Amino acid sequence: DFTGMALNRLQLFYEKNQDFISLSANDRLVLLSNTFKHTGCVCTNFILYKVGITDYPIIIHAITKISNEFVAIAAKRLSVQLDFDIIIAKLLFAILSFSTINYTTYLNISSKNLSDIKQILHIQNTYIEIMWRYLLYKYDFQQSVVYFSRLIQCLFTVNEVIVKIEEVQ
Repeated sequence: DFTGMALNRLQLFYEKNQDFISLSANDRLVLLSNTFKHTGCVCTNFILYKVGITDYPIIIHAITKISNEFVAIAAKRLSVQLDFDIIIAKLLFAILSFSTINYTTYLNISSKNLSDIKQILHIQNTYIEIMWRYLLYKYDFQQSVVYFSRLIQCLFTVNEVIVKIEEVQ
């Protein structure tokens, strides 16, 4: 129920984002199928982190029982890495939503091509630039670089969680 609620909130992002709406139906479908696992993983774990539920050993134990120990360990590590303010989290959702990150997970499903990759990369770059400017506004240059590298580490962990979940299935 909790995961469903978190994913329903994420649906609003797609419905109200003008950049997403401006894309062709094919590109919206491809982006959704390629990135929803990643954005859903970040969204759900961000909420779990903010309410502090991952601090309880019983939750990690439940994740272990549902999936496996490796997923639980990666999920716990991810929850610690998601120590971002809400603006960074929303920008991270946007960046993930317009990314081609899915190609790093190996499924036996043929991938569909985006019809206007330049437009999607432009949108993604715009959100990355907004995030960078926000970091520079909030922190000095050195702290911004460290914060941005933490975001990249977080994305690697998200991908690791997705790969481990795929292995469980």
